[in-house]
Amino acid sequence: ATVHSLLQVLLRNSRVQHTCSVVNPLLRSFFNVIITQAPVSMTTRIIPDVLERIVLLYQTDSGRMAVLSTIADFLPQLIDRDHSVVQLYKSEILEFLNNFNQTLMAGLEERIFSILVYYIGCYGNGVDVVAEYHDSLEALLNEIIFSNDQFSKYPRLISVIASAMTKLASRCSDIVDRVLVSLSKVLKHLIEKVGEFDCKKDVAIRLSELITSLQDPGLIEVLFASTDKDFSSSQGLAMHIISNVPVPNY
Repeated sequence: ATVHSLLQVLLRNSRVQHTCSVVNPLLRSFFNVIITQAPVSMTTRIIPDVLERIVLLYQTDSGRMAVLSTIADFLPQLIDRDHSVVQLYKSEILEFLNNFNQTLMAGLEERIFSILVYYIGCYGNGVDVVAEYHDSLEALLNEIIFSNDQFSKYPRLISVIASAMTKLASRCSDIVDRVLVSLSKVLKHLIEKVGEFDCKKDVAIRLSELITSLQDPGLIEVLFASTDKDFSSSQGLAMHIISNVPVPNY
């Protein structure tokens, strides 16, 4: 924040604006080359660096959002090169998620958060890894819902976090009860506010679906335990059992 304050006077400088205008095209070219030509180890290695530098982006009017949009476009492709990055870079991902407010002040779109949370839910494995990710997601959800009452701003992110917590619970029975209690509290809060924000009824419906699945061990396994190619088909089949509401991706 201090560096940004010191450089604020240069925002309207023509040379600075010109330099910022070429950053995004170069970044897109860089990602394209990395994804199509670099070995997997090099591709995935840049993920922590990308996350670390998001909060350091220079505060230009349109340049920052263009760069964030590019990162959001390519981040899924980077992670898809090797899903084990969810385990390998757990500390870096958790640090990024735990800086929710700080990152938002830098103008981050919720889309990048949603992408990371989605992949955590799909590919977070191992008791310790699942437990740490769950704790971070639960804290993030509580911060959005209860601390700052920001749920009207981030309905999609709330849905993605709740879905990810449920997916993690499908692979770690130790946290099922905790997730069930957490989502039930959030649902109760949303129902109390739904009259003020009618468009958030979809989020409440989604939470009700997830809570229903958590109460049935057999259903939660069919609904969320599968990954990769069979994930979408098994998810769609199970969702048809409990609701006709379409299941969002991320």
